[in-house]
Amino acid sequence: MDSDSSIFDETISDISLLHLSHSNILIFNFSSSSSSSIFENDTIITSYDIYRHLTEIIVYKYICLTIFVIGVIGNLLSVLVFSRASLRHRSCAIYFLALAITDIASLFASFIDTVLPSYNNVSLTIKYLFICKLNPLMVYFTTDLSNFLLAIASIDRAVSIQCPLKSKQFCRARIAIYIIIIISFALLIINSHIFWGFEIIDEQSQKICLPSKIKIVYYNEPNSLTYDRFYAIFDSLDMLFAVLIPFIVMLICNIIILIRVITSRRSISTVLSTTVQSKKSRKRHEKERQLTVMLLGSAA
Repeated sequence: MDSDSSIFDETISDISLLHLSHSNILIFNFSSSSSSSIFENDTIITSYDIYRHLTEIIVYKYICLTIFVIGVIGNLLSVLVFSRASLRHRSCAIYFLALAITDIASLFASFIDTVLPSYNNVSLTIKYLFICKLNPLMVYFTTDLSNFLLAIASIDRAVSIQCPLKSKQFCRARIAIYIIIIISFALLIINSHIFWGFEIIDEQSQKICLPSKIKIVYYNEPNSLTYDRFYAIFDSLDMLFAVLIPFIVMLICNIIILIRVITSRRSISTVLSTTVQSKKSRKRHEKERQLTVMLLGSAA
């Protein structure tokens, strides 16, 4: 009887030992697999960070810089062309001149925020509060103004081509200057809240230029509207107001221009072949054609 009980105890102990060893093996396998998976995840994250860093260097340091240089040179040439005395009295040339100046300002605002930090590893928007407030304001203002100038120039060309006699009342350089001033002032007022709302914020031991979390509506309420939430709403509305509306206007006007140019090309050729025109008249028609082609290219 004692021998049977001893055999039973030994069997139980062997089973327990076997079970314990299996458990240890399972735990070891689980821990080793977890460690390997964590190591693999760290490797993936590290690889992702390296590729992301290389991509940012290529995009910001080289591609964006190339776009900036080409854009500045092209717009400076446009300023020289459209500021000539022979084009200064044409309303469409005034719009193109203002557009070139606006695009130069937009390029410099983007340069400060994207290209410059990739070279000196220091962003001026997080170093100086004034630049943190001014730079995003200039980005929004110049982008919106550029879109609306293209839309107004499209309307100007469509009116001058569709109604050449009545267009003299609208398509004048002085009226173009007034329209540019009014649109610039209105867009500056609309976007002026950005200068007030942006600030340098410490986030995860890093300084970032972001919309502030200042409460602007129902200051004492728990569900009050903060500026960063208002900015998110404004950003969506700005996309509708300053991008979609000018695009629709340019699309309609350019369709009108293309239809008018195609249908009148044959009749104009006939008139030019049968009518002796002065040199001044021919130059005027050539400049009108060049402005129309340039507008279509800019809108495209």
